Amino acid sequence: RKCRKKTWWQQEFAVFKCEATANSVTGHVCVNSNKPAGSGGSREIPRRVRRAWTLAAGWCVLMFLIQVGRLNIALDFDTLWYGVRSQYIVAGGTGLYENPGLVGMVYVYSKGFEVLTLPLCDLASHSYLTFFNLWLAVLGIGAMVWNAVMLTGDRKRGKESREAGTEKKLTYRSVLPGIMAAVLTVSVPGIMNMALTAKADLITWLLQLIMLGCFFQYIHVYENHWIFLSGAAGSYFLSLTMKPTSLVFSTAVFGMMGLYLLWFWFHERGAAADLFHHMVRLIGSLCLPFGALVGIWARTMKITGMPVTSVFTSIFAWFGFKMKYPFATSELPQNYQEESTLHVLARRIWQMLMQPQGEDMGHVILAWGTSLMAVLIVMLVLYGIFSKKGDEQSHIWNAALVIFFPFVIVSLISLSMLYQIDGNYFMLLYSMLILGVCRAMVYFKKIGFYPLASKCLAPLLVLNLIVTAISSWAWTAGFSEIHLLNKGRVNHRAQEQARIEEKGNTLIWQEVSQDPENRVIAFGTHPYCLQFPCNVESYKDITSPWGNVELVNSPEAFETYMAYAKTDYVYAEAGYLGPGSWEWSLDLLRELIRRGSLTDLFFENGNMLARVSDTAVPEEEAQNNLEMFEQEYLFYDAEAQ
Repeated sequence: RKCRKKTWWQQEFAVFKCEATANSVTGHVCVNSNKPAGSGGSREIPRRVRRAWTLAAGWCVLMFLIQVGRLNIALDFDTLWYGVRSQYIVAGGTGLYENPGLVGMVYVYSKGFEVLTLPLCDLASHSYLTFFNLWLAVLGIGAMVWNAVMLTGDRKRGKESREAGTEKKLTYRSVLPGIMAAVLTVSVPGIMNMALTAKADLITWLLQLIMLGCFFQYIHVYENHWIFLSGAAGSYFLSLTMKPTSLVFSTAVFGMMGLYLLWFWFHERGAAADLFHHMVRLIGSLCLPFGALVGIWARTMKITGMPVTSVFTSIFAWFGFKMKYPFATSELPQNYQEESTLHVLARRIWQMLMQPQGEDMGHVILAWGTSLMAVLIVMLVLYGIFSKKGDEQSHIWNAALVIFFPFVIVSLISLSMLYQIDGNYFMLLYSMLILGVCRAMVYFKKIGFYPLASKCLAPLLVLNLIVTAISSWAWTAGFSEIHLLNKGRVNHRAQEQARIEEKGNTLIWQEVSQDPENRVIAFGTHPYCLQFPCNVESYKDITSPWGNVELVNSPEAFETYMAYAKTDYVYAEAGYLGPGSWEWSLDLLRELIRRGSLTDLFFENGNMLARVSDTAVPEEEAQNNLEMFEQEYLFYDAEAQ
């Protein structure tokens, strides 16, 4: 056992295991179990370090419990729209590659996260799915700690200490980056508030952090550890399966990694001998993540004619791809502001940092980085000014600068172009600022600026605690109700059924729920009209901006779309259509009834369910159906009933 030569990661894991075990019993850490405590081979955790760890752990648990406390009341718009409906959107009918007949762009996004969580989506409680994201947030915090330690380390000194068999003394300065990364990350509402959704933002962020960590780890150890390059590339491919916007943000990071690696290989070894060697191994190890990417994009390609939808369809159209019917090609985003682009950018930067108010900031306050980001930027500027040229430089920090600066530029471009700003688009940018400040704080510790910097951060952490507690992606405040007698979970399916039946849809629910493959177009309040247990698409899904407005311009166009989608039923919610409320939709529905496209009209408490007819019904029957619709739907008096 003594003669066996261990790799660096085996040594580090053995040290960690010994530390954790000994600390739980005695409060002391013995790196070498063959030497007594207090000898040259042992080290003791200073009291200040233990106190810092305790405070950081307590703060992280507090922020985590805030999210857990509202787990059952935090079902947001997007989660109800498509996050918890994967069994009908993704796995309906014959499986993943069956066309569900849905024209809304969210239904044909990259569905890697939905495929991964498919076993959880058809359970009685949606909290299993959202709690999965919450645990991903815990992993993300761990990835932030990992990246912070890499950025503040020294590859050359680390290598020499491993070869010499010596260990660096555990000090407050050595654990400061990890503690800072964990505390700052868990305090950002723009990150933690996304942990209670069934959206793919958090897992995309986690994969991007793993991509960065593997890349930094490769530069840290370098010698023949090609597996870290495989981890970085694999994380990149997997991130592309999760979210369409990762095609921009993940590619910006991964592309700069590739450019830096080319320089690193030539500069570090003076030759490109390792280039071919690493590429051969990488190709073999990336079969699984690249295969996952091909499989997920193949679904979108088969249904829409484009490998990726959202704002990228116009770009793929330039390369010869053609969008299939009934989908519309989306143009590149524009902010549609009267001010100049620079004025819009400056105003939005101010709003993002200080005052997220305004028509285009509605989704920022739900996932806001808070004014903490402004302070972090100031600290980074001070670090850039006061740090001496060449001081504390390392390959990892140089690589980080090569990656971070272009990514900031990409983020600023997107901030100036988008019409609607979502705070969750900038989760990785928040993380990069935090990682940079973790390195800056280590330098501030050396020059005596750390006490002032930490005092500036302390009140902002309290502010972030308050903002996190009163904001969420679901626009809900407060916490879940306490029930001493419970089943350990909330039955959201039963709540949805009760909510729909309260609106007078008991028999309609029974009809459409007989077959989960029933396809329904619903004229009702989005997204609550989508909660019938089958394949449901709202009218808002079909029209602009989420669908294709051409499909609702005429009864003929809508009939053609219903034939394409193989629609079985059309549902109209009581009171949803009428004078002054979706009048165009009301006229469209009237025309469909008059033309005989809808038959077997059934009315229940002012709600209507009609079957889509394969052939036009006789004119007399269609006229009777229209009169019945106007009498039972338009002029229905709930109070009289």
